[in-house]
Amino acid sequence: MGIPQIETVGRFELLIELAKGGMAELYLGRLQGIGGFSKLFAIKRILPHLAQDKVFVEMFLNEGRIAAHLSHPNVCQVHELGEAEGNLFLAMEYLDGASWDALIRDQPRTHPDNAQTLRLVAGVIAQACEGLHYAHELRDHDGTPTPVIHRDVSPQNLFVTIDGACKVLD
Repeated sequence: MGIPQIETVGRFELLIELAKGGMAELYLGRLQGIGGFSKLFAIKRILPHLAQDKVFVEMFLNEGRIAAHLSHPNVCQVHELGEAEGNLFLAMEYLDGASWDALIRDQPRTHPDNAQTLRLVAGVIAQACEGLHYAHELRDHDGTPTPVIHRDVSPQNLFVTIDGACKVLD
């Protein structure tokens, strides 16, 4: 029995599938380099059946182009937009935590300390607003306004890391 091959996309090893939606799949990816360098990324790869859909491909490319200009602590960072063997992918900051949707869905309806819960909710929403405000106020290198409108702000597109930071996704 041979050693199982690790699937790769571009420079990244795909370790495990994190999620799969109707348009893309998300993997935990690893980039390895010399001297023991190793860094984790989230790899978003377009689904194969959509790779020939010109409208969807352009939407995916546009997402990558826009995200490349966003650099804020409350926005998930995109590090690379690439293509490997005909598959488009985004290499994004790997976030350890859970979506806001999962956190509120799993939260018991009766909580012993409502004030604490309200502080937590207010903090997460305030951080999301900071990231969205940054995107809305974005300017290019010449100072020309180039606002980014999210169009899908939802609990599924807010991610809370294990250290309490909220990141806007997609």
